[in-house]
Amino acid sequence: AHSVVSRHQTRHRRLQLWHGLIVSYTHRHTMQTIACHSNWKLNVVDYIVFHWRQTYDAMMHTRRRFKRQCLPLIPSIAIAYQRRRTCAQMIWNWYECRKQMQTLSHRLHAIYKLCQFRKTFMEYPLKSEIYSAWKYFVCR
Repeated sequence: AHSVVSRHQTRHRRLQLWHGLIVSYTHRHTMQTIACHSNWKLNVVDYIVFHWRQTYDAMMHTRRRFKRQCLPLIPSIAIAYQRRRTCAQMIWNWYECRKQMQTLSHRLHAIYKLCQFRKTFMEYPLKSEIYSAWKYFVCR
């Protein structure tokens, strides 16, 4: 009877040991997973903060450089732009006027050609026919 009891106790003890081992492993694995995730999140946050600082510093550096180098030049650049725009407007006006004059000269030339055609091929033959008919009537 002693061997049956001791065997049962030994088996129960082994099961308890295995169960404790599995529980401790599961707990340790869970804690390691949580630590790993928290470390990953800390690293991501550090990465984001680092790059945000770098970007912010670069933006502020760019703003300072713009303020120092570009702002004093804005009035002179604006004046040069206005001059260029005025010159371009003058050239455009000249071109438009020239185009209108060419169109006008083309139209006047077309009107002159129509008048010449009317005189040459309509009035003179009609006049000569009337004259020849009158001459024929008078000289008969």
